[in-house]
Amino acid sequence: MSNNTVIHFFKINDPNYQNFDWLLSMKLAFMLLDISQRTNPPSELVVIIDMKGVGFMHLTRFKIGAAKTFLEFLQEGMPLKIKMIHIINSNYIFDKILSIARMFIKSELMAMLKSYPADTDITQFQKEHIPASFLPKDYGGDLPSSLELNENTIQQFKELKVFFESEEKLISYYK
Repeated sequence: MSNNTVIHFFKINDPNYQNFDWLLSMKLAFMLLDISQRTNPPSELVVIIDMKGVGFMHLTRFKIGAAKTFLEFLQEGMPLKIKMIHIINSNYIFDKILSIARMFIKSELMAMLKSYPADTDITQFQKEHIPASFLPKDYGGDLPSSLELNENTIQQFKELKVFFESEEKLISYYK
């Protein structure tokens, strides 16, 4: 793994589909990019998405138009190169989401998508893809737990609150 690679790890903390907001999740992903580029901007991005807790009813909250815009940005406007997207604890829901989004995904991005079922050997995953030194403790890694890392990220969001509010205001002028 390159020294100048950032890893973004996403998972849902609340599996209740009524509390899940696709638009907010996409917005937070963009905001996380801003945080990642704040100091020592990376040249590559690796994304890990944990599908554990995502069920069929989450699909009812899926916004196709927003997904199209999000995917267009990922493919055309990203400020850094996407190296790989790992979908762990993949299930039939991911397959359904992918079948909907496939019409907006270029072959280059499709080639970067790798999914792993819940019974994937984490040790093998570490050997082949992401070393333990880059994974949270609760995923067999050496980093603090995903909960602790999440709290750290929330703190970084809070530190940039004024920036994000200004950006939101600026964007509202273009609507």
